[in-house]
Amino acid sequence: MSKAEIIVKGEYHSSRGDHTHEREILTEGVDHLIIEGPEEKAEYRLFQQWYAFAMLLIEYLFFRVFYTDSSVLEDIAKAQDAEVVKTRESDAAILENSHILVRVFAAVLFLIMFFGAALFGIAGLHFYGVSLLILSAMVPPLILRIHESTRSSESRNEMMAEKIATAAEKGGRIVAVVGDSHADDLCDHLPESINPERKDPKYPWYAWQHIKDIAYPTFVFVSVLWVFYTVFVAYSELAWNMT
Repeated sequence: MSKAEIIVKGEYHSSRGDHTHEREILTEGVDHLIIEGPEEKAEYRLFQQWYAFAMLLIEYLFFRVFYTDSSVLEDIAKAQDAEVVKTRESDAAILENSHILVRVFAAVLFLIMFFGAALFGIAGLHFYGVSLLILSAMVPPLILRIHESTRSSESRNEMMAEKIATAAEKGGRIVAVVGDSHADDLCDHLPESINPERKDPKYPWYAWQHIKDIAYPTFVFVSVLWVFYTVFVAYSELAWNMT
């Protein structure tokens, strides 16, 4: 194996402190950047459309509001002619790599919660409806992510460790930026010959600095979600009256 320096940086995806720290790490030099995200846009089959819609809601209502911009890290790496490796082929991989029973459970849960949100809105219980709507978009995909990350073989953390090991064979400075919940398990899956430098988040998720990071995004999230739900209820009532 070629000589390699490996850094595994655990982060909170909404932390500006982590984002700044990661930029500093990359400007010190990088040959391979391994970062969470899809390599390409997902293509969903017919019975996967519920998941496609849930991911669309999460993307525009949550990820784009709270998550820091990882493209900045990719730009820094590419400016140094570094190889940028994403941790999964597409967002559909999370669904496809899950057990069939987990997929069915997640799909049924989504449908129950989604249509329940519409019924709450029609009944005038908007607070319960908007809460159930966001839960319908977040809980079923979260169940799939947890299952994919914790299963005994070919887990997400194991696959990320394989990408680091592959990059290590080429040598150079390797920086892997992953959610802090993945970092320790990922390191445990690395071959014994690899001794990574583990870097923790700059501050805990409950720290005042992080609360300040998410304060404005939270306001934007609630505002956009409420507007979306108002439109959602209007169309639900229209469909209800036409039946």
